[in-house]
Amino acid sequence: MSKSLNPQWIVGFVDGEGCFHIDVHRNKDCKWGLQIQPEFTVVQHERDQPLLQRFIQYFGCGNVTQNRQAETSCRVHYRVKNLKALLQEKSPTEPNSKTGIIPFFVKHRLQTKKNIEFRKFRKVCLNLDSEKHLKSLSDFLDIVEKARSMRLNPSKKRNSGRSDGLEQHIEKLKTIRDLLKDQGLLGNPEAENAEWQNLKRQLETTSKVTYSSFVGNLKN
Repeated sequence: MSKSLNPQWIVGFVDGEGCFHIDVHRNKDCKWGLQIQPEFTVVQHERDQPLLQRFIQYFGCGNVTQNRQAETSCRVHYRVKNLKALLQEKSPTEPNSKTGIIPFFVKHRLQTKKNIEFRKFRKVCLNLDSEKHLKSLSDFLDIVEKARSMRLNPSKKRNSGRSDGLEQHIEKLKTIRDLLKDQGLLGNPEAENAEWQNLKRQLETTSKVTYSSFVGNLKN
């Protein structure tokens, strides 16, 4: 195989071995207490690590690290999580600039059902880039629901068998949204920010606030 990867070879390889997913997890430092993290990943056996390094050369972004190790083998992955790198367009004035992951697969269409996954992924990334999720609780929850509806969402796998309060936290945000809507304040930045600050105070004072007491406090 030549050192420079062929675009159609990349399409076929990612159709079989790639994954587009959006991770949703709790992060108290992010607005609304949740972080939405897009990620493009290709996983291979450790013997094919040089091949994954060529993805870095081709796209000019990402990294290759160990994914998991079994008794007899080790898996490595090529991963791109940076939103700007995912969306980067090749500059017409800079010959050495690279095309990012999303523009590449818009131009070179995936041939399997993975293209459906990619289109959902692209939509969420564009919404994140526009920062709509920071301006409106309703838009934020729409993005969360789109992310969690994707076929391969790692947060669903990580949370199986245990609870870190993610589902409960999302329900709290939906309760805030519904109450603001009933009051005609949904989309009002000041009202939404006031409710976010209220939620932050509750999260900081205790990690054991029950869902029923939370709803009661909001309605009072």
